[in-house]
Amino acid sequence: MDKSKVVSAFAQATSQNIANLVASLEDTRKRTQDAPGSNTTHSDTSKFQLGNLALSIEVQVQKARETLAYISSIPVHCEQIVQVGSVFELMDTKTEGIKTFFLVGIGGGETFSVDGITIITTTFSSPLGRVCIGKKNDQEVSCNGRTYIIKNVE
Repeated sequence: MDKSKVVSAFAQATSQNIANLVASLEDTRKRTQDAPGSNTTHSDTSKFQLGNLALSIEVQVQKARETLAYISSIPVHCEQIVQVGSVFELMDTKTEGIKTFFLVGIGGGETFSVDGITIITTTFSSPLGRVCIGKKNDQEVSCNGRTYIIKNVE
């Protein structure tokens, strides 16, 4: 698999996520302005709650922007061990199902497709990332009660 395509698809997914978050933030800010405040009705805290929601979305936007800035620093050279920037497959030993992961420093949890293959980002600090980092092809790892075999590290 062409790792530069993976990095590009991750950047595109993150950019789309930012656009969605910004649209949600704008809508929430508008609803916050239109919501009744505590001076209007004593039982309605909509303005306060929507304001908190807007703050939460702002944090998500900032984190997504940090992820987008980080993406350009992801190495695209191939190594035979799992490290930040690696694309690798895990085969579940019980089901023999295979999933493809992209190990990143920040921004885990995104799912996107490259050449028809679904790729899941995971960070090196996640439980899965911690057990896979430094491993090679055909090594076994266990995470959350499941056992996997590492396949095709790029």
